[in-house]
Amino acid sequence: MATMSDDWNWWWGAWRNRIRCGSCRALVDLNDPCPICGADYSKVEPVEVIIDGSPVTVSPALQGALDWSPYVMLKLMHQEWLRPLSEEDWVLPEASQPSPRLVIVLVFWTYFEALMDRYFEAVTSELPRAVATDLLARYSGIGVRLDRLHRVFFNARYGEDLDRLGFTAIRVHLELLQKRRNAFVHGDPAAISDELVEDTVRLLPQFHEAWFKRLTSAAPSALNSSQSPSKRRV
Repeated sequence: MATMSDDWNWWWGAWRNRIRCGSCRALVDLNDPCPICGADYSKVEPVEVIIDGSPVTVSPALQGALDWSPYVMLKLMHQEWLRPLSEEDWVLPEASQPSPRLVIVLVFWTYFEALMDRYFEAVTSELPRAVATDLLARYSGIGVRLDRLHRVFFNARYGEDLDRLGFTAIRVHLELLQKRRNAFVHGDPAAISDELVEDTVRLLPQFHEAWFKRLTSAAPSALNSSQSPSKRRV
C-alpha cells in the first residue's frame, strides 16, 4: 500500500511554493510578500514582448529557493525510499547488518549540512566579507557550528533554539542521527537501523518546518544580542 512518504510532495512540498526574490534574493513564500523588500509575486502576470516584429507572450520565470545539489539529494532519498529491495540487500550477518536503506540517512545528513551552510551564510551575511569567511572557516565542522558558533551569535545552541520553537522532536532526532552516523563511519554498520531510516523519512516535513522557522528568526543585526534585531536576507 502506498503511503504519504511515497509521494514526491512529502519530500519536495516544503520548497514547492518558495522562491528567491528577484530584487533582494531573500527566501520568499509565494503566498506572502517578500519579508525583506515587500515584493509581491502572487500577482505576477505574463508579459508580451516583440521578437522579430511579432508579439510573443512570455510566462514569468522565478528562481527556485533550493539549490541544485540539495534538490538532487532529495531526489536520491526519494528514489531510495521507493526502490524495491532484493536479496542482495541482505548480505551481512544479522548482528552487523545496517538497514538496506541506510543511504537515506547518509544522504539526509549531507542534506542537513548543506542547509546549515546556507543558514550560517545568512547569519553572517551582514558582517564584513573577510570576517564572515574567517568565522566560517574557523568553525567549519557541523558539530562546532551547531554548538559554539551558534552560541557566538545567539547565546544558545541550535538545538536549544529548536526546543524554544517547539521542535524538540527534531532536535532529539538530529542528535541521534549525528551519533549513529558517526558510529557507522567508525565501524558500526548496524548503527543505522530500519527504525532510524523510517523516523528520518517520517519527520522530514517537520524538519523542513523547523529549519524554515529558525532561519527566518535568525536575524540580529549585530553580535550583541541586546541590540534591536533588523531584517536580513535569508
